Parts: sequence; C-alpha cells; structure tokens
Amino acid sequence: MSPPPGGDRPGRRWSIDALRRPSLPVVVAGLVILGVLLRLPFVGLFPMPDESGLLIVASHWHDSGPMMYGHLFVDRPPGLLAFYAVVNALGGITAARWLGMVLVAVLVLAASRVGWLLGGQRGAVWAGGVAMALSTNRAIGAQEINAELIGVPFIVAGIALGLDAVRRDHAPARQRLLLVAAGLLVAVGPLVKQNLVDGVVFLVVLIAAQAWAGRWGPRRTFPALGLVVAGVAVLPVIAAIWFAVDGPGLTVVWRTLFGFRVQAGQVISDGSLVAVGERMRRLPLLALSSGLVTLLLAGAWLLRRRLSHPVVLATGAALVVELVGVGLGGSYWAHYLIALVPGVVLVVSATAAVAGRGLPMALAVALALTSTLVDTAVAVVGPPAATQNIRDRAVTSWLEDAHLPGDTGLVTYGQAQVLEASGLRPGYAFLWSLPARTLDPDLHRMARDLHRPGGPDWVVVWMPVDTWGLDPYGLVAGELTRHYRQVATICGVPIWLKSGEYRTLPPVPAGCTVTP
Repeated sequence: MSPPPGGDRPGRRWSIDALRRPSLPVVVAGLVILGVLLRLPFVGLFPMPDESGLLIVASHWHDSGPMMYGHLFVDRPPGLLAFYAVVNALGGITAARWLGMVLVAVLVLAASRVGWLLGGQRGAVWAGGVAMALSTNRAIGAQEINAELIGVPFIVAGIALGLDAVRRDHAPARQRLLLVAAGLLVAVGPLVKQNLVDGVVFLVVLIAAQAWAGRWGPRRTFPALGLVVAGVAVLPVIAAIWFAVDGPGLTVVWRTLFGFRVQAGQVISDGSLVAVGERMRRLPLLALSSGLVTLLLAGAWLLRRRLSHPVVLATGAALVVELVGVGLGGSYWAHYLIALVPGVVLVVSATAAVAGRGLPMALAVALALTSTLVDTAVAVVGPPAATQNIRDRAVTSWLEDAHLPGDTGLVTYGQAQVLEASGLRPGYAFLWSLPARTLDPDLHRMARDLHRPGGPDWVVVWMPVDTWGLDPYGLVAGELTRHYRQVATICGVPIWLKSGEYRTLPPVPAGCTVTP
C-alpha cells in the first residue's frame, strides 16, 4: 500500500514521529481519555447477569467438583474466568468496570498503532476513534464487561505486533520476538471466548499472502508461520496441562467448551424462537445505528481495487471469521457485535492508506463517534429507569436484608445478578438458563437440590418453573410445595424460604420501586 498523502510513511519510528508531530500522540491520548470518560456512567450500573454469573463461578473455582470449574457450570474458556478471578480479588463488579476502562485504553492505543502502521497519522486517528466509539457504545452492549470486550484489546494488540513484524524492517531476533508475541496475544481471544479466533486467522493469512504475492519466499514464510503458531500455542498448552493435572481432565474440558455448544444449539433450535428471532432482527439495526455497517460499506467501496493486497486479504479473512462467529452464536445478543471491532479497525486503517481524500470513510468514522456520544448523553440525562432495572434492585435489596451469612439461593432461571447483588451463595449448578435447559431439561437435578437437607435456603421464582416446557413432571413445583413456603412477593417475583428455617423478614416494598 502506498503511504497516505503528506508523507506519513508507516515505516517510520513511532517515537521519532511523536517528537516531530506532537499532535498525533495528543490526539491519541485524547481518544483514550474520552473512552475512559464515556465509560464512567457504566461504573454504577446494576450488576448484569453474565457479569454476575462469571464472578460467582470464578469465586468458587477453587472448590473441587466434577465440572470444569468445580460445582458450577459455565461453557467459557479459562481466560474469561481468570479475568473474573482477578475481579473477585479486587472487590467485585465495580472492579470489573474499572478494569473495563483499562481494556478500552489498551484497545484505543493498539488500534491507533494498527492505523499508524497501515495508514500513517490519518489511519491512527481514524482507527483509534473507531475503536473508542465501538467499545463505549451501549447499543452494542459495551456497558457490560463481557468476553468480547475482554478479548478484543488483546487481539488488536497482537495484530499490531504482527503487522509491525511483517511490514517493517527489523533485526532477525526482534522480528522473531514480535511474531511470537503477536501469536501469544491473539491466542487470548479464543481463551476468553471460543469464536474469537480472528486474530489468529489474520496473522496466518497475512504471512501466507505475503508468500502468495511473491513478497516472501518459503525460507521466510514457513519460519514466520512457525513462530506465530508457537506463540499461539503457549497459553492453550499451559491451560491444557493444568486441567489435565490439577483439574477435571481434558474430556470434561472438551465437552464443556465444544460438546455443550452443539447440544445448546439444538435446544435453541427446538425451543421457542420468538425471543431469539426478535434479537436476530434487531442485530442488523444495532450494527447500523452504531456505525458498524457504514464503516464496513465505506471500506469495501474504497478497497475494492486492492483486494489482492496481503493486508486486505487477511482483513477479509478475519472479518469472515468474525461474522460467522456472530451468526453461529445462536442467541444474537447485542454484544456479539463487539467481536467485529478488530476487523473494522483493520478496514479503517487500510482505507486511510489508499483512499485519497477518503471522504466516505471520514463520514463513517464521524457517524460512529456521533452515535456513541448521543447514546452516552441519553444514558446520562435520561430517566433512571433507562439505565437500571428496578425489579432487580427491589428483589436483591429485600434479599440482602433478609438473608443470613452463608445462605444459599436458587433463581429460576439464570438471573445470577440476584444472587451476586444480594450476597446469596449459589444453590444450583446452572447460573444461566441455557445450561439448565440443555443439561437439566426435566429439572431432575434441580428437584434433587430442593429435596436434599442442605438444599438452597431461598428460591426466587423469577420465571415460572414451567417456562420453556421445563419441569414437565411437576418435580420442582412439588418440591417447592413440600419443602418451602412463600414468604414474599417483590415486584411480582415470588420468594420462597426453606421450611423449618426462619429469618427476620424486612417489610415488602409497597410498590415496585427502590431507592438506589
């Protein structure tokens, strides 16, 4: 790719250019600060189900049990749980929100570096701005510290190192180090969520395309591929050894991370698709409103004559993997779209290098920034109900006052934020509804847990027990009637306490409101 107008050659050293052009580091620093400020409104949000479930599993990971993470089930790789173990050590959900700011800062810096390597100063500003906007936009679920937000900064950082190794001249030892480090960083993606392999694909295709285009010979290509693969393999091999030696074994790991996904996909397709279909229809609209669609369309138009370039080929391969991951996710949650950020950053960066004035991409970048700023403004000045779930707060506030230390709880179905925010320990292995529907479809396990003497102290019937056709034989309903008594109804949510146990119960709120 030719350098952009103005002589900003990607091969020049970042540090020297920073001294000669102080405006660039100032702009990038401004984007980092803006990204942190835009995440400030998220710090005080009520804990979300995924955040809470992951935090609970991570905090009980040390408990030995038959599942991948002890006695609690989650179908995510160990990198995600390791992050939430750190969050637990730092104090809980609020710590996760602050770490989210650090992740966004790293993402903006890494994206700016990618932009600089491919498109000079303009590429750095565009890529950094897009990364900042997409990682703070509530429309695509950026307010939640989810797997995508955790994995994407590492992926983009690995891509930056890989581009540095491939597109700039280095001493052989330094190039080898960069390639291994690039592989190490992009491997964090699939260690956080199984489908985040776009960084690995990008590096492999980039190196292969260098050979295909005649830029590298076999003597350079194969060692480079080997170094990347070696870097990619380090963390998965360490994790595999740990689970084999000190964990439940690799068979359990395989069934949890991959076998379960096949079963769960069948459960989703066999069940009611009303909610899933609604989310699937909304996802393209969210991609459009956040600026993702316009960024990709502008990039496709401006790069249409550069499709054989190694960077463009590798970017296309990464985007295909990202889009397939979104489509095969099955549930079509908004935060799936954050997985597209590495590909979008690459598209924007490559466009900055070849697009002349680049007006279409400049407008697309401006749209993404505007979308995020408007979205945040609405969240800040809008009514409180727009940013918090009143029912969540009312139920958990009541339970927090009613329970005793060490009490356990079960919520139908999922809604782990109720347990985490109220301080109840989990009394059932499945903290999400999909694992319960997949692995306990007739609720035999739940019924056994309710029947045994050490069963959950509290049962929160967030959803009727026969939702999704669960409890077809009335096992759970029967155990509730025999072994529990209903002690309150908060915002329409029945709360049951184990028979024979007594607690000092706080007053039931008169209405479905609670003072934050």
